[in-house]
Amino acid sequence: MTRSVDSPQPLPALDELTRLLLAAGTVKDVLRRVVIAARHVIPGTDLVSITIRDEDGTATTPVGTG
Repeated sequence: MTRSVDSPQPLPALDELTRLLLAAGTVKDVLRRVVIAARHVIPGTDLVSITIRDEDGTATTPVGTG
């Protein structure tokens, strides 16, 4: 895997994500920040989302970069 010069490095990006997550007010805010960070850190990523499987088996996607 090659990394573009403009791509953030994983460890500083994770440090920044940790800081942002600690400041998040809700679970949805946390999930939103995770997908935004993933989009910036993973090369070639156009779309990121988190899908959660509920206890009854229903899948929901509360956040995405769509």
